[in-house]
Amino acid sequence: MQYPTGMVSPPTYAVRCLKQAGARSAWLVEPPGQLQRTVKSWPLTPLMALKMLLWQAQPQRQLRGARTLARLRINTPQPIGRWRVRRDGWRLLVQIELRFVPGRSALEMLHDGEVNEQLGRRCGQQIGRIVRTLAGAGVLHRDLKLNNIVIAQPQDQPVVWILDTVGVRPMMDRCRALLRMFDRLLVQATDQPVTKRRWAWAPLLREALADLSRQQRRAVLRQLRERHQP
Repeated sequence: MQYPTGMVSPPTYAVRCLKQAGARSAWLVEPPGQLQRTVKSWPLTPLMALKMLLWQAQPQRQLRGARTLARLRINTPQPIGRWRVRRDGWRLLVQIELRFVPGRSALEMLHDGEVNEQLGRRCGQQIGRIVRTLAGAGVLHRDLKLNNIVIAQPQDQPVVWILDTVGVRPMMDRCRALLRMFDRLLVQATDQPVTKRRWAWAPLLREALADLSRQQRRAVLRQLRERHQP
């Protein structure tokens, strides 16, 4: 098993590293006789400790966001237990465990040419419903990017999951929330082939804007075009 060189040692029963940036990491682990899970770690710095006292630290926001999405019946990995502190050499890490969702990110599938018209439309519709549900409930996901969206069972009936819930927060302005989430989705989508992007983007917009009035839809689409002119 290959581990990336870095400052954080792998957790017990680690299978592979999913992401690592300095002392922050995410690992796939498989305890004996249990389902696979994701272990996410953050360094416990003085600033992190202060934010945890204010309930604004990333581990707490991840757990709070996961509960919010679960309440809205949006697929997202649910936490296993509470956050805990682990010692790694001379430092302390804050860790949480989440259910692991097998699949590939929407970004990987687009990049590798795995998206056909039918799959693109189905996934676009599901993502659009998620965006509509969030905005309609007064919620914004400010980091709703393609690499935070996982498509499970893509060859059968695709199921869309939202991975990172740190960016989930209240926003009562529905149209502003929609625009912010569209902006994040387009950050990585604009680098993909135009045809494949359109397969998913058109049904996504129709679903996301379905509950708005005609005047509101026109206003959102006009602002979206102005923000993302080629």
